[in-house]
Amino acid sequence: MANWKNQDDRIHLPSITMRTRTPEYEDDSDEDYKTARQCMKRAMVRLNPPPLSALENTDPDEEGWSTKVRQSTIKVKREVATEEQCSEFSAMYNRYFKAVFGQDIDFIITPLSQPYVSVLEACMERDRVLRPLFNERPVILDAMGGCGSDAVAMLLGLYPRKYILCDHYDVGSDRQEREWNTVNHNLKRLRNAFDELRPPPEGEKNDAPEVITVMMDCQKYIMQMPIKTKVDLLYLDPNWSISVKSNYELTPEGLIQYLNTKVIAPLKARDIQPQCIVFKTRWASTILEPFMRLLTTDYHCTSSVEATPFRDSVDEAQNSSVGEVRGRFHWMVIVHDALKQIVWRKTQIYMDTYRRHRDVIVREDDQLRPQIPLYASRVTFPSEQTQEIEGETVLVKATQRSQKPPRRAPR
Repeated sequence: MANWKNQDDRIHLPSITMRTRTPEYEDDSDEDYKTARQCMKRAMVRLNPPPLSALENTDPDEEGWSTKVRQSTIKVKREVATEEQCSEFSAMYNRYFKAVFGQDIDFIITPLSQPYVSVLEACMERDRVLRPLFNERPVILDAMGGCGSDAVAMLLGLYPRKYILCDHYDVGSDRQEREWNTVNHNLKRLRNAFDELRPPPEGEKNDAPEVITVMMDCQKYIMQMPIKTKVDLLYLDPNWSISVKSNYELTPEGLIQYLNTKVIAPLKARDIQPQCIVFKTRWASTILEPFMRLLTTDYHCTSSVEATPFRDSVDEAQNSSVGEVRGRFHWMVIVHDALKQIVWRKTQIYMDTYRRHRDVIVREDDQLRPQIPLYASRVTFPSEQTQEIEGETVLVKATQRSQKPPRRAPR
């Protein structure tokens, strides 16, 4: 944050109640919020648009202000998962996938991508929330796609028209090549496992999603996209500890500044306006939304999907007091304010029966049944059985863990 001129200029973040969802920030009579918003704007002006070096202290300007991003309460873990541990992670991922989807996809997790792999079952809950936002198959830009775990979930759960996965690791060419080969291997194995996702033979077309993988810094890639490129969903899963000099993860202020430089500002420069942005962070919407709205004032938060994948509990006292805790993360869903115009297009059967007064012949198998909407249904996971029955059940062998893995590592 900035070095405040006086005590009254300090930002007072909204208080956090455990699992509180989107707060209401539109009440113009809320003077406390208006004052805090003005203070945040002043602070963010000095965070935008300096380079990553601005995450460290800078010299005071002519008004006596200097930029300093306050520390997070969560220390960065520098250990990198070993090859053996990543083999175990991969085996567990594939074991779960086989039990739920019945397919072997040989998903590979590497030491560089391991800290950023999203748990598939939690992703399925997230995508259940996202599906009603679109009335046609979306175009998805995954700006920091890693090894493709979120892409796997979204291809299965959202069935997009196009999925663009972009990522870049600040490593040598050999390791960069490995990550490139891994993400392409993972997505190829997934797509070949399902007829609905399988790419068409060369020279032919089908309804399978188009998948584009790019091993490039997202800022450079976005600046090469055509003006007004259609992007329905922008997915952001950034490294939470970007600065290798810091011993702590970034705060909302620092991470928003980073995302503005890498993603938001380039999108604005190319006049690309996503319909929806999904942002994976440590923080619930109560903490993050005021900062996100400073950069994207035409958006509002609709949902915050919470996940605690690898722990039975977290430090709820710390989570309530500072808004972040190791072991829990949130997907914040923010949607553009623009009115979504949906046009009904008349079908042939409507025109023939209502307008043209013609006889019609239809197949019985094609006639509709009552539609079960999303709010009345949930993903039905397979039930575990007590014994194996040949021809009726699938046995998925257990995997073994050699040692407790690190939870975080820098990209």
